[in-house]
Amino acid sequence: MPPARLAPLLAKLATEPARKIAQALADWGGYLVDDTGSWEGGAALCMESGVNAEIETAYGYSVRIENPLKPTGNGAALYGDLVTVFQALNVVANNGPNNIGGGGTPRVPPPPPICQ
Repeated sequence: MPPARLAPLLAKLATEPARKIAQALADWGGYLVDDTGSWEGGAALCMESGVNAEIETAYGYSVRIENPLKPTGNGAALYGDLVTVFQALNVVANNGPNNIGGGGTPRVPPPPPICQ
């Protein structure tokens, strides 16, 4: 996401976790799937367990698949923010082994490897 689009998006968001998630998606991208697999519906994010724990401990929100966010209740503000973030995402259609992330100059250095 170009900086000119990211700054206004971050300013619209009410929750710090959503701002951090939006920044990470802008910097490194992500994959969006169509279902949490939860019988309750709602929104969940598949992230490192430490990130989920930080969001729960520091902000009081659960984004775990077994306890997804909902548009009402404690997680309503973050749920609304994530809808705003997801609506601002772009589809990368030219990703491939020789064009990782669609090519171009990365915004930031890549994160360290998750697995060795």
